[in-house]
Amino acid sequence: MPTRLILAAALAAATPALAQVLPRETAAERQIRSTNQAIQQQQRLQSRDAQTQFEINQLRGDISRGQTMPLMTGPGINPGCPPGSVGC
Repeated sequence: MPTRLILAAALAAATPALAQVLPRETAAERQIRSTNQAIQQQQRLQSRDAQTQFEINQLRGDISRGQTMPLMTGPGINPGCPPGSVGC
């Protein structure tokens, strides 16, 4: 346990020194990071747009199928048939 305490104290003391050794981000690095973030944002938007378009197309297909196929409601007989008839 004392070893962990010593290591923790040494790390805490070294952290400011390590921060001073690490170079700051250059203007070019900032530009690259900014460009990468913009590309990632565009990809997220394109993915969302593609999903939206897929869902729109699904709905259009559902509507189209609903207009070309009659709805089957009831027991399947024509409501205009007189009672007791075999078929119309």
